[in-house]
This record gives sequence, C-alpha cells and structure tokens, in this order.
Amino acid sequence: MPLWSTLPHDLIASVAKRLFTFEDFIAFGAVCKSWKSAATKENFTTRHQIPLLMLPEKKEKESTTTTATSTVREFYNLKNFYAVDPYGTILVCEIEDPMQARTRVIVPKLPTELGFPFLCEKEYLVESPGALLLVTRSFVPTVEFRVFEVPLSNGDWSDGAEVKSLGTRTLFLGYNSSFSVESSNYGCKANCIY
Repeated sequence: MPLWSTLPHDLIASVAKRLFTFEDFIAFGAVCKSWKSAATKENFTTRHQIPLLMLPEKKEKESTTTTATSTVREFYNLKNFYAVDPYGTILVCEIEDPMQARTRVIVPKLPTELGFPFLCEKEYLVESPGALLLVTRSFVPTVEFRVFEVPLSNGDWSDGAEVKSLGTRTLFLGYNSSFSVESSNYGCKANCIY
C-alpha cells in the first residue's frame, strides 16, 4: 500500500482546493511535508463559505463554542453570543427569545493604558479552553499582539487580565472567524498568533 506522502502533487492540490474550513485546511497541511507543500493560499478558497457563527457547544455551557459554516447542517437553539465593538467593549446578545432579543454591555472598553491607543488596533474575540480572550493587534504593520482574558465574572479589567503566554495553544485571527487550537495536534508552533 502506498504512503500518503507519495500521492501525486496535483492530486493533493486538488484535495486541498475542496476543503471548506480553515481548520480543515490547517489539519490537512499538518499531515506530512508533501501535503504541507499543497496547503498554500492559492489552493485555499473561501468562495463556498458563508460568514462563520460562534455557537455554544452545549446549551448549558455559555463559554464553549463551535464554529458553524455552510457545511454544518444542524439547527441550534441559541441563547447568547458575544461581540466586541471597535472600542474594545464586550457585549452579549441574548437571543433566546427572538421577539425580545437584547444586547447589553458586559465588560466596558479595555482601558487605553492596557491596550493600544485607539485607531492603532484591531480587536478579536477568541474562545480558548476555559476562557474568552480579547486579542488586540496593532495596525499596519502588525508588530505586536496583546492578549487579555475577558473578565466575564465581574466585568472589571485589571493589569492581571493580560495573558503573557498561550502555553501550548496557537491562535488564528481573521475577519470572519478566530479560533484556538492545541498546537501539537496540528504541527503548529505553540504560543503563537497567526
């Protein structure tokens, strides 16, 4: 039986072009060196994807999320989802009853002394096991990221909220979705942000 790594490059590239999610594309590139060589920007397409939606993994747990794309064919009973506005304010949208949906601030904006000066950053929310993270990125050129654990319990930012290490996790940030992976499962460098 031939090895997966000996498949023809054009066949591997053809498979790569048919992957729908970024997570699958990363896992594909982690299989072996020949598959990684096919996991290029030219072979990844988003034309079949709709914007991603962060969903609770279990209805009774609000902090665990799953990413849903057009490839997921399930219906969910959503209660809330989290958002960050351009000022770094964390909001929750409670939509259990669509007729009475409401949005409220749960954590005020990140103080300027903790983040970057306004107009010099982009904010992302990322669920990582056990925490909701706010990641700030300096604008062009990107030279620095800062990561903060969102204080969901009391809504009070403090100097202790900054995360200095991601440990064995890797974060992937994007305009439509951001997610966290266990580095060793995907052949990624730990404690990195992409």
